[in-house]
Amino acid sequence: MNWVIVRGAGDIATGTIIRLKRCGFSVAALECSRPTAIRRNVALSQAVCTGGEATVEDVTARLVSSLPEEETAFVPLLIDPDCEMPPVLPDRFEPGTLNLPGIMGLGAALDYIQPRFEDIRARAQAQTAAMKALFSHIPGVSVVGEPALPVLSLDFRNMDNALAAHRLEEEYGIQTRCGLQCAPAAHRALGTFPRGTVRLSAGYATTDGELEQAARAVREIAV
Repeated sequence: MNWVIVRGAGDIATGTIIRLKRCGFSVAALECSRPTAIRRNVALSQAVCTGGEATVEDVTARLVSSLPEEETAFVPLLIDPDCEMPPVLPDRFEPGTLNLPGIMGLGAALDYIQPRFEDIRARAQAQTAAMKALFSHIPGVSVVGEPALPVLSLDFRNMDNALAAHRLEEEYGIQTRCGLQCAPAAHRALGTFPRGTVRLSAGYATTDGELEQAARAVREIAV
């Protein structure tokens, strides 16, 4: 079961949760043990305060101790003991600065996704299968983990991953994300810390031909 995890369930996060849920995503949320939301009537974090459920518009959050194994009609809400503001200044106040461009961008993206959700899901599944087939057997390159989306983490065994990413961009015009991808703990679990990986992802508009071109480029520089 693949969940979209939203860290926080205050009023702004609740709006995001509602939009994601209406688009068809399986959404769960993390909250601290003492939520700080002021507008509680429009915050799903109120489920923590009541020890049960909270409903905003047509979406209900339910306080649970662990993520369900199957999709639920409600939004599972878990208390995260690490979901607290940093204790030092100025960091303690910075998390409260809303990313307004990001919020507006997410809203526009969901407007696009909502009427096309099933088509996008099917396309992503097909791309994931195609990318596994194209990249899994390239000599000198390992696909890290088991991809569930058209996003691959590649580990170049015979060269520095940063050099591989640089060559893909400079020689082939293929942009990737190299390094730890803001997830050092995940890389420790996967055994790729501290070198990281080269992350390659496909979008809804990415063609099969572009995927094949990327695989040829990776094969050529991995030699």
